[in-house]
Amino acid sequence: DEDLTTILLSNLYLFPFDRVTREVASAALDHEPVDRAALTPSPARHTACAGTYAAEGWPDIVVPAEGSARFVPFAEGCFYDAEDPEIEYRFDDLQGGLYRRLDYCSPLWPMQSFARTA
Repeated sequence: DEDLTTILLSNLYLFPFDRVTREVASAALDHEPVDRAALTPSPARHTACAGTYAAEGWPDIVVPAEGSARFVPFAEGCFYDAEDPEIEYRFDDLQGGLYRRLDYCSPLWPMQSFARTA
């Protein structure tokens, strides 16, 4: 819609293409950065999120029980990435006090669901 093409090249394997591509496009389109207000989740809900989640072809996502500077809560069962506030981690399927599914949401890619493994 904006008649904009961005090309990003890197010879580094772990280069954060997703984040940098969105930052370049946002700058070119003069978009304001995402600003989210942090929320303190209830201790039971935070404990329900803690664990290891896996999806085929993706690295595991580990959510520590004691909290982490990486995962910033903005709603019950929803966190954003402290280094990239457009990335969301949404927890679902609460059973026996533990979430069974984590959905990784990025503005550039389809949502990816992870299943609790531990």
